[in-house]
Amino acid sequence: MTLADDVPPEACLAMCAEVIIDHVREMTAAMPGVDDGPEDLARKYAILGRALRGIREYSKEGLKAVQIGSDSAAFLMIESGKHKPLSEFGDVEMKISVDGGSTVETTFGKFQEAAEKIIGGE
Repeated sequence: MTLADDVPPEACLAMCAEVIIDHVREMTAAMPGVDDGPEDLARKYAILGRALRGIREYSKEGLKAVQIGSDSAAFLMIESGKHKPLSEFGDVEMKISVDGGSTVETTFGKFQEAAEKIIGGE
C-alpha cells in the first residue's frame, strides 16, 4: 500500500505538495557554486540527489492520488446523471393540499398505490 491508497486524494495531495515544496527549498539552499571546493560540491550533490529522489517519489504518489480522485469524481458524475425509478422514493414523506385547505400527510409509495387504484378503476 502507498500513501495514495491509505488516505483520501485531497489529503494525499496536500501532503505531497508540502514535502515537494520542502525538497525544492533544500535544493535551492544546496545549489553548487563556482567557488565550492570538492567537499562542498560532494555534500551539495548528495543533498540535491536526495531531494530530487524525494520529489520523484512524492510526485508519483500525487499522480496516483489525482487518478484516484479523478476516477471517483467521474463515477459520482455518472451516478448523479442516472435516472432513478419512482419505486426508490416510496418512503419519501409528502403533504398533499386540496383547494379546501385540508392537508394530508402520506408517503410517495402510498400515494402511488392510491393513484394506480384510481387510474386502474379498482
